[in-house]
Amino acid sequence: MLAKKAGSEVHLSLATASTIAEKSAGPNSHAFYVRIGVVHGFVVYIALVSDINHNIHSVLVDAGNGKVLSSTQLSIATMMMPHG
Repeated sequence: MLAKKAGSEVHLSLATASTIAEKSAGPNSHAFYVRIGVVHGFVVYIALVSDINHNIHSVLVDAGNGKVLSSTQLSIATMMMPHG
């Protein structure tokens, strides 16, 4: 199993998840938004990270074991879409 089921213990601090997300995006990256949430029934940290070239990455970090579950570079069009 890749991530903890919702309701399981969280073993990772937000600060640690932020650091992991930054490392996944490359050197001199900066996480500017990190929150804990549930995605597909799993507890994860959701981070937005700016890399050295100012590209934005959406990174999911497992709240139980600290593994990066996904990292996706976002396009400007995706970021501009309204969220409901």
